[in-house]
Amino acid sequence: MAADAIVRASCSARVFCALPTTPRQTFAATALAIFALAFAWVPVAWGVTEPVGEGQTALKLSASLYERLQGSDVRLVTLRPGRVQGHTATMPAGDGELDAPEASAIIIHEGGFKLREQRRGVVVRKLILDIPAKQLRGQIGGKKLTIASLSKIDGAPKGFGAKIAVHTLRLTRRAALALNQALGLAGVFEGGRSLGSISSFVQPEAVTISSGMIALGGEASIFAKLESMGVDIGLWGTSERFGERGVHPPVFLFEVASGTLGPDGSTGFINGESGLTLQKPEPDGDLLLLTPTVDLGSRTLSAGLARLSGANLASGTIATLDTGAATTRISWASRMELTDVKAIASQFLADRLNATFAPPTPFAAGETLGDLNLVLYTQ
Repeated sequence: MAADAIVRASCSARVFCALPTTPRQTFAATALAIFALAFAWVPVAWGVTEPVGEGQTALKLSASLYERLQGSDVRLVTLRPGRVQGHTATMPAGDGELDAPEASAIIIHEGGFKLREQRRGVVVRKLILDIPAKQLRGQIGGKKLTIASLSKIDGAPKGFGAKIAVHTLRLTRRAALALNQALGLAGVFEGGRSLGSISSFVQPEAVTISSGMIALGGEASIFAKLESMGVDIGLWGTSERFGERGVHPPVFLFEVASGTLGPDGSTGFINGESGLTLQKPEPDGDLLLLTPTVDLGSRTLSAGLARLSGANLASGTIATLDTGAATTRISWASRMELTDVKAIASQFLADRLNATFAPPTPFAAGETLGDLNLVLYTQ
């Protein structure tokens, strides 16, 4: 870990501590802690589901059942798009619902597997792993039925997805009868005995952001340069400033109104609310910066720029985002922190600032607009 890294530790379900390792990082760390604390009151809404986007399930037949099948000359065969290796059938997730914080899901699988005897065979497909109902359902030879009950279930969030392990699948009597009849077997499959175990990992198609905060600014920022020129930076709407002007470097906080994130948090749109007012009496100039929007996929920060009267409104990219030193943390499958991102000013922003304030040293694309940090909640 770099000497100036900010070390963060979870303090409660909605609060994290930001502990600086050098004095230079004290302000940045404290600012992050403050805007995380702003959401400490928000209740965690467990039980909110997202559509399953991708994942897979491995069904491993129990050793005793596999031994009995081998003794009856029955082989486990691939049914695409699934695959079989040894006595494990792996199937991709095709649909379903996921409650990642609770590590619970209803997973609808593609493919399946075949059981083949010399003269007969049976297809097991359209498997649905239903964790809330503690059932594995599907089709055996075209018949819909509950195949097994689930017991000893363990699960944990992983990123915005979940890992789920079912240690025991208890074969139902109806499923055992269907399998024995299809393969011409006597007592190889038995109701109540273990079919095997399951290991699943699934991710959502996307996650919806319900709340959060964008922090932007710092001591080596365009905001600091503007204030040194005598430009007054005010708050518009619900935006906030951290600390006192003249005591702390300018860092501004914007509530997140809406947005979505990709399954690993590397893509997504985060729509901020409110904005900032920039005013300088001599020469007379004012500018309104509206609704900052972060696009993680294209690594850009966009906003609307207008006169305080609303005239000359134009929207565009005000900065590109340098994530080379950034850190992403996903906690409880419901909160993401993205820290230490550099927002690099665009030509669009530089031109508008120069036209409005006529600075003695013009603004230029490539200057640091500010440090950008995010805390986002998906539930």
